[in-house]
Amino acid sequence: MHKWIHCTHFGPLTRTVEDAALFLDITAGYHASDPLSLPMPGFSYLERVRQADKLPSLKVAFSPDFGMIKVQSDIAKVVEGALPKFTQVGHKVSKIDVELPDLGLEWLLNMGAQLHEMIASYLENHETKFEPSFVKGMSLSKHRTTAGAEKERNIYILFNTFSRYRRPQPPRV
Repeated sequence: MHKWIHCTHFGPLTRTVEDAALFLDITAGYHASDPLSLPMPGFSYLERVRQADKLPSLKVAFSPDFGMIKVQSDIAKVVEGALPKFTQVGHKVSKIDVELPDLGLEWLLNMGAQLHEMIASYLENHETKFEPSFVKGMSLSKHRTTAGAEKERNIYILFNTFSRYRRPQPPRV
């Protein structure tokens, strides 16, 4: 993979959250040339940002690394130092010790298991018509384990317990 791909940004760059909200006020809403566009939400993003102090209290989960991400020590220190700001504005912050699985791989295995279930009989009789990597992926997916389902359940519980999740961003190379 090319290193520069991680530097790609889709969408506007703004200096402040208020600038981003103002941009959304101007650009949000239905457009005839975009069939996937949605109607205006019925409120001003800028006004919502300006009323942020009236937001309900959130339960914020903080993990320094989700049990798998390398984070530079100086960045981790700055992020942990910023956590009290959440509590100062009325939110509850919980430091969690969790080890998430590779969510991309878990999603791939789940989708693969569903696909394998749908095409298993065809695949058995026509295996040579498929790319070897596809056949191997289907073979891995059909052996979805109870441990995989348990990981999925734990992730579900975690994401339904807290309103927001924070962690330091790893450096992009």
